[in-house]
Amino acid sequence: TKHTFQASKEIKGICTGIVKQKNTELLKKESQNKKWAYIATYGAQSLVPDNLGMAVFYKINTIESLEDTELDYLLVFKPTTKATSFYFLGAWEQEKDGIKNKETFIKYLDEKLAVLNKKDKL
Repeated sequence: TKHTFQASKEIKGICTGIVKQKNTELLKKESQNKKWAYIATYGAQSLVPDNLGMAVFYKINTIESLEDTELDYLLVFKPTTKATSFYFLGAWEQEKDGIKNKETFIKYLDEKLAVLNKKDKL
């Protein structure tokens, strides 16, 4: 899902992120051209329990900092009045043709990152 926001004035602290769960680790990667990157988690983080992957893709030059808090992994955007876009996704193992393991999830993320690296959109 693509999300775009545009503030009417430069505001510090606008952020997005992924909830931190006990049974997951932070995954992150930058594209070859250092234009796009992602943060993600994968593991037993649903109520079923079963595996769920969550990710946020973002333009590197829009981010002020990556915060690792007690409860979340947060991307804090630089203050701007320009439109800023990012993508988020969820991959649940029980969806049709669902991703069943972390290795396949990382491969999926890397494929999406390569598209962003080349086309600047998904």
